[in-house]
Formats: sequence, C-alpha cells, structure tokens
Amino acid sequence: MSDKPHLSASQLEMFAKCPESWRRRYLEKEIIPPKLAMLKGTAVHAGAEKNMRQKIETHQDLPANEIIDAAVESFESNIKHDGFQLGPDEKKKDVDGYRNLVVEMATQHAAQQAPEYQPVAVEKKFRIELPDLNHDVVGVIDLVDTNGDVIDFKTAGRAMQQSDADSSTQLSLYAAAQGDVDEVNVKLDILIEPTARQPVRRQLVQAKRDRSDLPVIGRRISVISKTIDAGLFPPAAVGSWWCSESWCGYWSTCGYVNSERIAASRKVEEAMKILEKGIE
Repeated sequence: MSDKPHLSASQLEMFAKCPESWRRRYLEKEIIPPKLAMLKGTAVHAGAEKNMRQKIETHQDLPANEIIDAAVESFESNIKHDGFQLGPDEKKKDVDGYRNLVVEMATQHAAQQAPEYQPVAVEKKFRIELPDLNHDVVGVIDLVDTNGDVIDFKTAGRAMQQSDADSSTQLSLYAAAQGDVDEVNVKLDILIEPTARQPVRRQLVQAKRDRSDLPVIGRRISVISKTIDAGLFPPAAVGSWWCSESWCGYWSTCGYVNSERIAASRKVEEAMKILEKGIE
C-alpha cells in the first residue's frame, strides 16, 4: 500500500474553504478541539456503528436502549478525554442539553434509520492511489448495503437540499471507491435537530454518481494536490460564513484577520441569526 501523503473528503472541503486553515491543521498540526455541538453527531454515529457492525451477521437491529447507550457513552467519553470548545452562545451547562439531544437523536436512529438497511460493510476504509500526484485519497464509508448503495449518516440543524447530495465531494469519493461500477446510488440519511415546533425528524436525500463524475473529482484533487506542493495557502474569502470567530478555531491567531474581515464576519453572523429565527 502507498505510503504517500493523503487527502480525504474533509481535507478537500477544508482546503476549498480556507487553504490557510488546512495548512495550520495538517502541516503545522495545530489541532483545535471540536465544538461541543459537533460531539453530538459523533456520538449518534457511534451508536449507529455499533448496531450496524453486528447486523452484518445477525440481520437484526440491537434493542433501541443499547444503541442509545452506545451513543451516550461515546458522547461522555469524548467530553472527558478529547475536550471541546464552547460556541459563542454556549455554556458548560449546555453539556447536559446536548447529552439529552444525543438520546433523542439516537432514539430516532433506532426507530427510523436502522430498520431501513441491511449492511454488507460498515466503516469501510479505502485508499485511492494516484500515481501522477504526490497525494493519494483515503476515506471511510459509513455504510454499504445489500443493494450496493452508499449511505452517509448525518446530523444537522436544518434540512439539507438536493444540491448537498448532488455536489458532495464525500459522496463522490465514496462512489469512486466502489471500483469498476457504472453507476452508484449515494444517500445522505440525516437526522434533523428538534425545534420549538418539531421533534427530531429524518430526511433522506439521494443522488447518483457515474463514470462522468470521476474526471470532475479527479481534477479537483489534482488542483489541490499541486497547490499544496507549491506551498500556496491563501485565506478564506472575506465574507465567507466560516471565516469568523464563531466558526474558525484559528480566528484569534490568524494573521489575515483585520478590520475588514471582522466587519464582514459580523454582518454574516447577524444575517445567519435572522435566518435561524425565521426557520424556528
């Protein structure tokens, strides 16, 4: 197996948003603890993984309480051992609220998502070797079912769009990793956080990938690999929603933050708060 440096879907997306943040994370090894809210998704995923791994052989789901317990155990372990960052409107007491949310979402995973799938592969690791580049591509696929469909479990604060599945770099790489297949069905299976008006709900967004998608993702990988080789790491565009104190762990020490960038980030955050109130 190749021992070259590698890229992943998350790296490709991070580089596309802000090459400078990619440099600090993957070259300088400045690892920022995750936001508290992110640990929720990781925990629900852990419960799903435990169930799906055993289901390959048993063809039966675990009792819901075992899936929920695995999710909560993951959440508490990550809180204790890995640490976390608080968002601008969060306090340490919010840990209990997120733990309760993990229970709610894992409950809905057990009831709505799990029965839909018979897995043949869970957390399937892959490496795509790219001999013409100085980087390979690696990844881990959440689930491949008996139909050959590729499924990625997500948690989200709001509903996703069809374009999220159609344009997903992650799903494109997952499809490419299936080998010599003409067409692959790819799915985002999402649990959406509850609001004041609605409980946790499930959303399924489906798309397809075929051979015509491979050159597109290949060109993107090539450009990023060569840009890294050239040592070019510009910052995110001014006004990008992810370029702000709320969303970027490198903000307080970033050499590109100036009055223009601060003013732009405040405008974006104000607009996002208005949007969130409208959705609620």
